[in-house]
Amino acid sequence: MASFSVIIRRRFKANLDSVVKEEKRVNIDNNLKTYETRYVGETLRFYRNFINKISSLKADGVLENKTIVVTGYWGKLSDIKEILEGMNININWIADNNTKKQGKTRCGVPVRSLESLVDIGRGRLVILVVTPTYGKELSAQLAYLGFEKNVHFFVFDAFGEENPTEADFLIGADIWAKAKDNARAGYAVYCEIAAKYPRMTIWLMHQPSIGDLHIFSLFLPSAMKVSSVRDCDCVIVVTKNSVKRYAEALGYRNIEIASLETATCLCQLLKLAGDKLTMKNAVFHGATYFFEPLLWQSDLNFADSFTKFVFGFEDVPAPIYFDLPKRKDAVRKLFLENHLIPGKTVFISPYAGMFRTEITKEQWGHLVDSLIEKGYTVCTNCAGEKEAPLPNTSAPFVELRDCVEFAEMAGYFIGIRSGLCDAISEAKCHKFVIYDTGCLYTPPSFFGFADMNIGSDIVELVNDGFNADELIAEMLECF
Repeated sequence: MASFSVIIRRRFKANLDSVVKEEKRVNIDNNLKTYETRYVGETLRFYRNFINKISSLKADGVLENKTIVVTGYWGKLSDIKEILEGMNININWIADNNTKKQGKTRCGVPVRSLESLVDIGRGRLVILVVTPTYGKELSAQLAYLGFEKNVHFFVFDAFGEENPTEADFLIGADIWAKAKDNARAGYAVYCEIAAKYPRMTIWLMHQPSIGDLHIFSLFLPSAMKVSSVRDCDCVIVVTKNSVKRYAEALGYRNIEIASLETATCLCQLLKLAGDKLTMKNAVFHGATYFFEPLLWQSDLNFADSFTKFVFGFEDVPAPIYFDLPKRKDAVRKLFLENHLIPGKTVFISPYAGMFRTEITKEQWGHLVDSLIEKGYTVCTNCAGEKEAPLPNTSAPFVELRDCVEFAEMAGYFIGIRSGLCDAISEAKCHKFVIYDTGCLYTPPSFFGFADMNIGSDIVELVNDGFNADELIAEMLECF
């Protein structure tokens, strides 16, 4: 069996239709069972065991008329919630020991402490301990609180009924061979780039994120002892065309684009021989599976992942801001074509790539309608077919190089925390940035502009999943 600690780093699409078809005791909608996961065999087996055991509990009446609590698997809770809802089982509470999560929501479900479950009453609830790693610890904690295993709580661990052995956690020959093959492929690409740009530092921006590039670029000049990005005598390797276009707007002179697969090979090369190369990792927080969760358990923030772990500054310098190209005529044309009023337009960005928000379409609609009633024109930032404009708004195509100019001409910006928020963080306009506590990837204390000491005149708001109506009303009072 392949190593869990190694396999957990891979990504794949796993269709669980076959798992569902094997289920004999309950009828689950097969159409629900396509999941985006980071794992391979272990997660597939984990989900299979989970479905089978939950089916047995439901068939035996254990879950009937009970308050259902889930604990232990914060990262893949969306999958667990979807599986349960496909079996007509609703999660009432999430329990978590992290005090930063308590009182918030995750996937629309409120979060409370494990200790507070005693207040519900042991006979009224069923606790599902769903975890790939912390089954023993959570079981001991619940037992200490007076809950009985297989009566009040049930454990679903990564190995089901099988017990892991030491061999399960060793890197097998096949995994090691694949790692070396990836490193060789990465080395071939590295040699091509190094030959094209002799004696230049090569920065690998393997995360396809505008925000990552933005924060990195604020401190790169100080690291290279120059006064601006345009003066940096280096190469930057990016993995997405939009990031490449933003790098061009920031002033990078040497830009190479690579596929995500190639970037993975370059990352593997860095892990095995990074001290021998002129290539460096530009995004340390995405280099290993464990690094980012460790950051979130500390007092460090997103900017620290660059200043402390990429550049290694002992004394963190002030960010060096950059000027995007001034294209007032092009932006003014966008305003005319979309019937937008300069100085009285609200530029809304309700989408944020992999992030999602618990603000509903109806709530966005109320915000838009209220702004229109107040005399504002409203437009939506969209990217691709999956991001439709909000009702009663236009959707001008704003190039990244024009985003600051567009926001300043509009006068107002409202956006879910994303890379676009980084790009316009210094725009001279009224800016509202919303953080959703239900999203795994956007804790406000980690990505907050105030915490990072970056950007200016930004009103940062937190959507706790319960009070989105009040949050929208709070914003409307500012118009």
